[in-house]
Amino acid sequence: MINKFKVPYIDLPKQYKFYEDDLKEIFHNTAKSGQFILREEVSKLEKKISEFLNVKYAVGVNSGTDALFLSLIANGIKKGDEVITVSHTFIATISTIVHTGASPVLVDIQDDGNINPSLIKQAITDKTKAIVIVHMNGRVCDMDEILNIINEHNLLLIEDAAQSFGASYKNKFAGNFGICGAFSFHPMKVFGCMGDGGLITTNDEYIYNKLLLLRNHGQKTKSDLVLYGYNSRLDNLQAAFLLYRLDVLENELNKRINVAKTYINKLSKITEIKLPSFDTQNRRDIFSSFVIQAEKRDELQKYLLDKSIEVAVHWNTPNHKQKRLDLDHFTLNKTEEYSKNILSLPIHPFLTIEQIDFVIEKIIEFYEKS
Repeated sequence: MINKFKVPYIDLPKQYKFYEDDLKEIFHNTAKSGQFILREEVSKLEKKISEFLNVKYAVGVNSGTDALFLSLIANGIKKGDEVITVSHTFIATISTIVHTGASPVLVDIQDDGNINPSLIKQAITDKTKAIVIVHMNGRVCDMDEILNIINEHNLLLIEDAAQSFGASYKNKFAGNFGICGAFSFHPMKVFGCMGDGGLITTNDEYIYNKLLLLRNHGQKTKSDLVLYGYNSRLDNLQAAFLLYRLDVLENELNKRINVAKTYINKLSKITEIKLPSFDTQNRRDIFSSFVIQAEKRDELQKYLLDKSIEVAVHWNTPNHKQKRLDLDHFTLNKTEEYSKNILSLPIHPFLTIEQIDFVIEKIIEFYEKS
């Protein structure tokens, strides 16, 4: 299906066309081999990613959601425990905590959309067992204070790094700070496959071995069942696609960063917009999304859509304001303010200079008219 927008938010058909011949060959080679589940390509991918991210172990699973859930289960999170996280995230961050039987405790965010470290301590109780931080929009959280809190209170740290494969803080990659890092390979992610997929990183050998069991029905061998596990296996075809994409990832990330630089340089004079920061000294943001905070957000969104520019809001209604989730007892003023103002602009490696300039032109035009 061809995208109807002049400037699509993400252009998966164009991405496929660019790599089409290689991807077809990968598909045919995998199909001819007859090897589809937990085979050589999965092991190769796990090894290659562990080397890329400089972690000891990587475990491929069937989604980013399962990566979070199995990370929690492997670390013994259970009913009666509390796990601190944020409301400003995809619901899977919270739902995986709930599915363990534990209770999510939500704290507010800071201006970059990530968890506010200064608010974590007051949320800790004697039931707190872990913190799940979310590296939003390709930006690693402010880790220094978070790690101090983790060490001071002897808590587990799990990273929801679904949006931040390749992002780093002080030369350390997302997924390498906590006991586990959870990644998503959903097609919309910066490092995505052609279906669902996920991966868990860890530097702990015991957790690694437990994750291997949990993802495959608790089987040590076909005849040796060690525990009750799950069916959460990354298939060989997706692993083969990802092995290929890992080789081109650095080039794609640099293109994203360059798009972000252009937006920041050319939109910086619009006083009605707050742009994401660009700090190259302590971190590498990979801009899985380019999120602005805009006055007259709804009007700007409609104006851009009318001009055939696909923009998005992540998310209009914060999770703690979803009436059926029983989370409305949390007071999260910054999260609510943020949700009213944010707008995600098109950003992907296949944007042309003309498309980028068109987005910039129409944003400037909107505020000049208003």
